[in-house]
Amino acid sequence: MARIAVVTDSVACLPPELVEAYGIRIVPVRIILGERIFRDGIDVTAEEVYAWQRAGIMPTSSQPSVGDFLETYRELARQAEGIVSIHVSAAMTGTYNAALLAAQMVPEVPIRVIDSQAATMAQGFLVLEAARAAERGASLDEIVARVEALRPPSASSRSWRR
Repeated sequence: MARIAVVTDSVACLPPELVEAYGIRIVPVRIILGERIFRDGIDVTAEEVYAWQRAGIMPTSSQPSVGDFLETYRELARQAEGIVSIHVSAAMTGTYNAALLAAQMVPEVPIRVIDSQAATMAQGFLVLEAARAAERGASLDEIVARVEALRPPSASSRSWRR
């Protein structure tokens, strides 16, 4: 594992082969269909969700929990010197805030939580840039600066640093 771990949520829509190649950790969004809850990319595929939609069945979604992020961060804290966690736009969902709350509960390593101000592959491209920089040996601060420089401009840019 790179000395800086990279985390994102499943909204980033990263191809599994890139996730594996760069060791990116994906925290899944929940897909809700009636009484059933699925973890995006684990219990249900995008193709299955699209098939439901084509059939007129419209699932809803829910952000990962603080506990989901906490579990991921604690596991990575045992292996990495730092964590950069890049998430779907805070203007669209509470995922960023859930990640932020969890990061505050893991003092073992520095964690930087970044609002990508994007979604889907626009978010994914930022995550890939972070993972490539981590693979090259960039520091946590260098990775954060690179992601912040590449993300869409916003009047309310959000990044959290401890």
